[in-house]
Amino acid sequence: GTYLLSGLLGRGKFSIVDFQNASLAGGVAMGTAANMLCKPYGALMVGTAAGAVSTFGYRWLQPRLERWIGLMDTCGVHNLHGMPGVVGALVGVLVTAAAKSEDYAATGFAWTDVWINVETKEQSIQGLVGFQFATLFCSWGIAVVGGVVTALFLRVVPIENLSEFFTDDAEWEIEAAQEIGIEQHQQELVQVVHDEAVHVFVSRSPALGFSEAVVPPTQFQLGDAAHHE
Repeated sequence: GTYLLSGLLGRGKFSIVDFQNASLAGGVAMGTAANMLCKPYGALMVGTAAGAVSTFGYRWLQPRLERWIGLMDTCGVHNLHGMPGVVGALVGVLVTAAAKSEDYAATGFAWTDVWINVETKEQSIQGLVGFQFATLFCSWGIAVVGGVVTALFLRVVPIENLSEFFTDDAEWEIEAAQEIGIEQHQQELVQVVHDEAVHVFVSRSPALGFSEAVVPPTQFQLGDAAHHE
């Protein structure tokens, strides 16, 4: 699912970030049914659906939510955990509804006790399905209330010196390279003296090494400058 949507929504180009997020989304979606009997093809179907939903959220839905209501999902709360979590809740409902007591009784899983209660009429399969479905709305309620309380708290507490979002330099010490600016750091000039007369100025990048040399046309080239350094 991620492979198809990443290329489709990326105008023919894939993003490795989509695949990284999808690999986590698959685990999120299988969390509810992890202790239930789910065959390999079922796990593949769940992973495909979760990966597709996550990729759709990151690629298509998130930019529109930012434009429409100013909602920024910086940590993948909605796209990586929220929507795949809903998929997982629905998977739990379906697997519970399709389960048979004799299948679990032969495995020794923890659900054996649950099915014993079903057989003694203390609990019904329909009741278990209802519990699984109700858990989805309980999780939604906790998420909504927690988000509202957090938002109200952030509105009440004053935030000083916030000139730019998603930067930490107002509260945290950062590297010296960031303080003086990346461009200034990467444009460090190294002077090389050759034959006590020719001065070569080489623009050096910490990541790429020598990128440009300014030398008289009759003098040695960049490779010689690197050698004499």
